[in-house]
Amino acid sequence: MKKKSLGFTLIELMIVVAILGILASVGYPSYQEHVRKSERAVAQTALLGLSSAMERFYSENNTYTGAAVPAIFPNTVPTDGGTTTHALSVKITDSGAGYELKADPVLSSEKDLTITHTGLKKYGTTVGWRD
Repeated sequence: MKKKSLGFTLIELMIVVAILGILASVGYPSYQEHVRKSERAVAQTALLGLSSAMERFYSENNTYTGAAVPAIFPNTVPTDGGTTTHALSVKITDSGAGYELKADPVLSSEKDLTITHTGLKKYGTTVGWRD
């Protein structure tokens, strides 16, 4: 009597590998886009926190001159540690009466995020924080 063979044939295994490859090629770019958007959202939140710290500094000193990161706020995103995705910087404008806050991406070709003392937000050169 012939024994029944247990297991998979090479063809069956190759079909499974091909299906997994197709699923990965569709899913991975979507995953990367999600990660990019979430990192940008964290940077936006950090910029708003830094903006609040700047306003607090202004209410105590009547000028933005002297406000700097990391003295008043952490200078990297995420602010609670982890892998740095953006570097925060402060530029004082209008002789201490204004500021421009910037989140520059680290190790990425992503555009920078900016917010000014007037509330103007930019994503690269585009007004607003949306793509």
